This record gives sequence, C-alpha cells and structure tokens, in this order.
Amino acid sequence: MGNAAEFCSSEPGSAWRDDPARIHHPIPAAESFARLDLRNAGWKIGAVSDRDGELRISNMPTAHNAFKLLAEGVVMTNRINYEVGLLVVHPRKTEWGLGRILQIDGSKITVYFRDLLGDSPDAAKRILDTRFVSLDRALNQSDYLLDNLPPYIDGKFQRPLKKRITLEEGIEQFRRHFPLLFDDPDYIDALCANVGERTYKCAAHEQFQQTLGVDEFERLLRTDMIEELRRRALAVEGRINLLAVFEKAAFRDGLRNDAAAKKYFEALLRILKAPDIDPGFFETYLDTVASLPAEGGKTSPAKWTVATVLPFIAQPKRFMFLKPVVTQDCAARLTFELNYRPELNWMTYAKLLEMSQYLLDVLRPHGARDFIDVQSFIWLIGAGWKD
Repeated sequence: MGNAAEFCSSEPGSAWRDDPARIHHPIPAAESFARLDLRNAGWKIGAVSDRDGELRISNMPTAHNAFKLLAEGVVMTNRINYEVGLLVVHPRKTEWGLGRILQIDGSKITVYFRDLLGDSPDAAKRILDTRFVSLDRALNQSDYLLDNLPPYIDGKFQRPLKKRITLEEGIEQFRRHFPLLFDDPDYIDALCANVGERTYKCAAHEQFQQTLGVDEFERLLRTDMIEELRRRALAVEGRINLLAVFEKAAFRDGLRNDAAAKKYFEALLRILKAPDIDPGFFETYLDTVASLPAEGGKTSPAKWTVATVLPFIAQPKRFMFLKPVVTQDCAARLTFELNYRPELNWMTYAKLLEMSQYLLDVLRPHGARDFIDVQSFIWLIGAGWKD
C-alpha cells in the first residue's frame, strides 16, 4: 500500500481498498465498519470524503478523527436533504465530531458540533453555506448529548447557558485534581478532612445496608417500629454532608409525625424493592416527601435534596442525588437539557437519571464505578473544587 491508499464502500457490509494502480481488494462482508481496524490492515486513513456514492478515507492529517468516526459507524453519504435536527459530519473537519442542524435559512445552515472547543455556548456553532460545503449524514441519527440540547429558536438557545465545557475537557479538569482519576488516593481517601470523597459516602451506604436492609426494613415497618426507622434513617443521613443544615432540620422535622413518616418509609421501601425504577412508584414516593409536614415558618422538606438523598445512599448504582444549582450548572456547561423544575416530579428525575447513566458510561473506562463517582464529577463540573 502506498500513500494514495483509500477506503471505499458503496453498500453496507462491503468495502474496498484502492492501491495506486486502482486495484480493488474486497473485504469480507462479515467485517463490519464498526469493528474494522484499518491501521492493522496497513491502511493510511484520514479525512472523510464522498465520491460517486462511495465513502472514502484518504491519507490526510486528520487520520485519527476519521478513524474514530468510522469506528463509531457515524459516516454515511453527503447526498442528503438538510433538515433541522439532522445529525451530520463535516467531511473536512472530522475533529469537530458529530453535529446537529439547529436552523436552516435558505442555503445557510446553523450546526452545533459536539467536539468543538470553546467556553462560549456559541463556540460549537458554525453557520455553513451548503452551496459551497456538503456535509455527510451521520449513519446513526442519535447522539446522547446532541439529542438533549436545549431548545434553539431565532438564533439562540432558549435556556441560560454557563461557561461551556466538553466531556473531554471535564475529564481533564477532574484529572488536574486527581491524576489517577477515580482511583486516585486523594479522591478515595483524603479529600474531605481525611475522609475521602468516595469513602465517606460508601460508609453511609454500608451503614444503610446493615441497619436498613430490605428484610430489616420490612420487619420494622410490619411491627410499626416507626421511631426506630426514623432513628436509623437519620443516623445514615447524618454521616454525609449532602444536605445543608436547614435541609437536615427540615427532613428531621418532617419525620416527627409518625403517620407521615410511615407513609414516607413505605414509599421508600417500595422503590428500593422494585427490580426497576418504576415511574409510578417514584411519583408516589415524591408525593410522600412533598406531604411531610413542615414546622411553622421553617423550610419545607419538599426539596430535591431531601427526596433523593436516601435512595442515592441506599442504592447508588440505580438512584442519583439531585443538588439543584450544581446539577443545573453542570448540565448547562455540557449544553444538556435537564428539564429542571423545582417541584418534585418524575420528568426532571428521569432526565437526571439519563444524564447520570450517560456520564457513567463515558467515565467507566476512567475508573468510575457507580453514581457516587458520577455525583463527584457533576459537582466538580458544576461547582468546582478549590485546589
């Protein structure tokens, strides 16, 4: 193979190698694009282009990005009808990653490219004239971040956006604090006054399992031992600093009424026992939190922090903690539509779970284990830690 080598494909499951003599070498149909390692095949790969309906990877400096897009299976063809919401790739700017068409004005289209750097919300936008630039349609018309951009109307996003950050930049920001990322000793053991950011939450989780495991939880409810349930639950919450002082007081006051506390614990046990997170069960749980009584003139316990703290500590592989300002700021910096509402509701929590699961999938190769690690990442992106 020489430097003129190209990768071509005109139909799914087939591909060809061009050598300088223009001899085509077929690739077995069983080798899908997503699994094909062009580097091991000895090919020189680079920018994406389209000619006669064929996908070609030519030898150019952007080889790594082109291979990444090919491996993700995102490139198709530039013979497309542009429409708002379509996912595309710029054939000569593959380092920009996937883009989503936000607006069309005649021959000019506004595209938000996921991997463009820049802290301004507009830094990832490009206005392109389709008379001079042909974009490639993404083969997979779904991307988690691009699918969850805030509404875009009349040339601007309809949500206030913070200083923008890409996920790669966020990971590097985390690395500056913790060089070994989620396995760093300072993250695990020594951040919060020698009680690690992860360790103290895991300790609370273990205490919940030991004192309020499902069987024991059911026994205490069945025998109407509400006072003991209350004592153990508040002891677990007291081990962590996720709630502000006034929120801790509101939670404690709300559980003083035995009837209200029993309804709360029944609803909490129901969502913890369910094999999957059931929207109906969770809505009922949120309603019981909202119904906890508030002391006259004091903070109401009907807050996202109060509602999400014990499910998060009890099962951090399934439930996420919601700190409104920090979480909203993180979502805004990632340009993610959280659908936040201050009233306790399933839609907001469902979007939080979606974002958290996506972040966990991205961070898992870097050592993230569960939502405890994701919550730390969200906190750093949304609020930051002082060095």
